[in-house]
Amino acid sequence: MKILNTVIFAFVITSLVATALVILLVNCKLWKETTLLLTADGLLNYLKAYGEFKDLFVVTIAATAAYVGLQSLQETVFANRERLKQERFNEWKGKMDIRLLEAEKHNPRLRLLFMEHRVKYFNWLDDHNFSISNKQELALSFAIFSHLVRTLEDQNERTIKMGQIYPDADYSYSFDGLRFMFIGGPDHMYPELEIDLKKFYIELLPADRLIDLETFKAAKINSFPNFA
Repeated sequence: MKILNTVIFAFVITSLVATALVILLVNCKLWKETTLLLTADGLLNYLKAYGEFKDLFVVTIAATAAYVGLQSLQETVFANRERLKQERFNEWKGKMDIRLLEAEKHNPRLRLLFMEHRVKYFNWLDDHNFSISNKQELALSFAIFSHLVRTLEDQNERTIKMGQIYPDADYSYSFDGLRFMFIGGPDHMYPELEIDLKKFYIELLPADRLIDLETFKAAKINSFPNFA
């Protein structure tokens, strides 16, 4: 459609330029021959002078009409596409809002941060038919939220009460919340997505965080005796 639009636009411009030149040359000729008179004969001579260029005028008018029609059609298609996209977003947003009620329990910041970026996430999903098919696509979609990982982890209720102590290098207090929201977005995902997502997430946590299983167990008993 874009190529067709460009071709028609170029043709219209060329036709209009040619038409303008014809009008200029014809008028110059008529003035020079003093046949441009404000009489019936003068008007007849004026119209006859353009007779041999009637095909050019017809083509110019037709091309201009086609271009205007194409623009109108594109605007209509775009408006319909945006309307359908807005309807999809409203439906998707409702589903994600339900998930947020659960995900924000241990990290109130998650709601605010996710809501700030959900339109961008939706647009990415919409462009990819709501499917994340491989690790490369996961990396691109997760990049929307990757800069939030440190904030989500540091401000997580459990992270704070547990003194930022980790039982092993693959543990995260905030991952499950974002994972729950992230996987709720697409309709289709490749089987290993959650495994790869956690790898991406853990890689963004501080390398120097305190990792000690026994200290973690003691902190858990003191802070969250019912925390599994």
